[in-house]
Amino acid sequence: TVRAKVSEVILAASSAKVAVAEAAQANGDMGSITVAPQASKYVSTVEYSGSGSSGTILAVAQGDNAITGKGVMFTGALAANGQVVWTCAASNIASAPAMDAKYLPASCK
Repeated sequence: TVRAKVSEVILAASSAKVAVAEAAQANGDMGSITVAPQASKYVSTVEYSGSGSSGTILAVAQGDNAITGKGVMFTGALAANGQVVWTCAASNIASAPAMDAKYLPASCK
């Protein structure tokens, strides 16, 4: 199903979230963090950008006409205790239009 394919996109972003969170805890900020490139049958790319106490992971889908080129965005905020708190939403940037809400898990709507 399309939702299962989107789940793979979200799972690909999860490993990037872990890498960013670990680096942010060690460094005290979310800048200058490199995330390993990822791609699969249903994942076009996973990209990270960040600075200071915030960062964004963008995971872009491929492999199905309903989702190809569409993105899911994870926004992280570094809390005072060193934890990174993530929120998930459909992408809001032009290069990766929003994933249709009907394909997203409840935690990303």
